[in-house]
Amino acid sequence: MRKIDTKNKILQIAAGLSIFILFSMSACSPEIQAESVPTNTHTILIPTLPESTQQVTPTQSPISNPSLQSLLELGLTYQQMNGNRYALGKGNLLAQTPIDIDLSDIPTWVVSTPYQDGVIWYVTLQNGAVHAYYSSPRGVSEVSSVPSKLPPEMPPILKTTDNNSSLVFVPNPAQSKITHPILLPQSKIKVAIVSNGDLEFIGESDEKLLTLPVNALLDARLLVDERDRILLLTNPTDRYNHGVLGDHFEAASITLIETFPEPRVTGIISLPENEVVEGIAPIWVDLTGDGKREIIATISDRGLGAGIVVFSESGERLAEGPKMGQPNRWRHQIAVGDFLVQGEPELAVVRTPHIGGVVEFYRYSEGDFEPVAQLPGVTSHVIGSRNLDMSVAGDFDGNGTTELLVLNPSLTELVAVRRVPESAEIIWRIPLDGKLNTNLATATLSDGKIVLGVGRTDGVLRLWYP
Repeated sequence: MRKIDTKNKILQIAAGLSIFILFSMSACSPEIQAESVPTNTHTILIPTLPESTQQVTPTQSPISNPSLQSLLELGLTYQQMNGNRYALGKGNLLAQTPIDIDLSDIPTWVVSTPYQDGVIWYVTLQNGAVHAYYSSPRGVSEVSSVPSKLPPEMPPILKTTDNNSSLVFVPNPAQSKITHPILLPQSKIKVAIVSNGDLEFIGESDEKLLTLPVNALLDARLLVDERDRILLLTNPTDRYNHGVLGDHFEAASITLIETFPEPRVTGIISLPENEVVEGIAPIWVDLTGDGKREIIATISDRGLGAGIVVFSESGERLAEGPKMGQPNRWRHQIAVGDFLVQGEPELAVVRTPHIGGVVEFYRYSEGDFEPVAQLPGVTSHVIGSRNLDMSVAGDFDGNGTTELLVLNPSLTELVAVRRVPESAEIIWRIPLDGKLNTNLATATLSDGKIVLGVGRTDGVLRLWYP
């Protein structure tokens, strides 16, 4: 493998490249201040240009996945703005020699987006520092990160355009430190959860536009569709005493918000007293093929444990999978995709990832939602962590079929699971040469190639780049 020591040597991007990233940090809160860029780093000049404030009329027909262009603009730990951990394009992981980058501390999150002929990678560390790197066919270089610090538990979200690259950040000390804000793709307005559970809408100049009371789960991820609608988990409660996802609070409801022509709550799915949503976000895709989005969530029952439930946007329970049969047994929903290449979407889940994880594939059929294939011996989550993004689906070997990338129980190998008729099988493994500590970060290049990055507990960022 290739190894890069960023403390002593930074590879040059290209001869004659002498432009720098310049961003104003004057609006940052006192907790998060810009740091000077080390003089031994090579940086990229990306002048800041104002974004358009023109309001685009939303489309009337929801789609299952965002366009490739929207994926190119935002780097999320969970791949898609609808919560679907599915990477579009084709990878070639088996033929690539990974690049290792030594970091100054243990990495916690990684996000990435394409930029020019390469990829920008942002890495957050346990001490709150943020590092950024640019990989291209000419090598890898550290670049300036904007901002240079985040609250240690806050996951990043990366915005890259033709002219700049930076994390989406709201300079408000009251914003939740255990989730990130989101950028609405149509209006370019930022939306953040603040400490009292309200949603705060912020303009391009970081001015507060309005506040919408929704009683959000403080670590909820804000899902967004192509119409700038927002879906999130709300009404935190401790009535289900499991606490494997970072704290003892889970959501008692799911809330849908319209933002055009103005933000307003248009639907709330409230759960019975014996149930919670055990997660930080649903998956919001068209599972049934009717042209409308469904809401897929892990619903945990105080007596029966976790099962997968499919809701309509109006709150109707369209289908329910089996429950565990006892409480404090979790199901981790990961991705919806055409795993069998038959035109029928399936949901990939890892059952009990903390105590002998089992991959399950669910298929919807006229209200029926049962596992159609299973495979034991993997994991996708570390108990007590808010990182639910250690697994992803996509074609990572370029053979035209979708794999589910999960982990071996010791978190030292990527494990590719493929659906075959009536079952599932492990088709390859890739050693990490260390223990995973971050999400699986992907980016899709303009030619459709998927790249992958991970962070390890030994303070190394590993990249698979063409």
